[in-house]
Amino acid sequence: MRSKQRHNDSPFPYICDTPLGDFHGRLQDGWLIGLLLREQMEEGIYDHPSIRIRAGDVVLDGGGHIGTFARFALERGARQVVSFEPDPSNAACYRLNLDKEIREGRAVLIEAGLWDQQDSLKFAPDAKGNSGSGIVGQAGELEIQTVTIDRVAEDLALDRVDFIKMDIEGAERRALAGGFSVLQRWAPRMAICTYHAEGDAEAIRQIVQTARPTYQAAATESQTYFYEA
Repeated sequence: MRSKQRHNDSPFPYICDTPLGDFHGRLQDGWLIGLLLREQMEEGIYDHPSIRIRAGDVVLDGGGHIGTFARFALERGARQVVSFEPDPSNAACYRLNLDKEIREGRAVLIEAGLWDQQDSLKFAPDAKGNSGSGIVGQAGELEIQTVTIDRVAEDLALDRVDFIKMDIEGAERRALAGGFSVLQRWAPRMAICTYHAEGDAEAIRQIVQTARPTYQAAATESQTYFYEA
């Protein structure tokens, strides 16, 4: 992976040449693009022996950022990826990076945060410039809209949901509570980050298994994977 060129008149002047193709970003995004791709492609943080993206999957991408996971999922054979990204700058970068996939209908970007209800909340970008660490809540300089998994699945008339990846900086509990119908109906395989807040791993397990008691769970220090045996 290497930086190809810089266009200083662009809001996204950094262009990173990667095994998944080019990714545009802000100048400070170079290290983060490398980290994300290493985690996804080499370390397999969203993979588990019973959990992985399969050919033909419909995937929900909680924390779309600038599109690295969406591209990764499509390369794995996903039929469609629906990403959720509340940060306007990240969303603009995602649209640039996945322009072709969006035009083809293989990628869909919802410019909103995942939550347990449709709402208008504050959003706080990371103060240190990490574009992947903004937090949805009651404090922040930006006002964003939130949506629920169930409502989006209905609005998009999805015929199924096969895989959910979620890394949304502590909003995972609220987001999964807004997806009860999707979990009950389709039992998607899931890779959920559970390290952002104390007690997340157990609280998220309870939410998921209340929605669908047949889920099996396997946990690491940072992720909990859910699947049906």
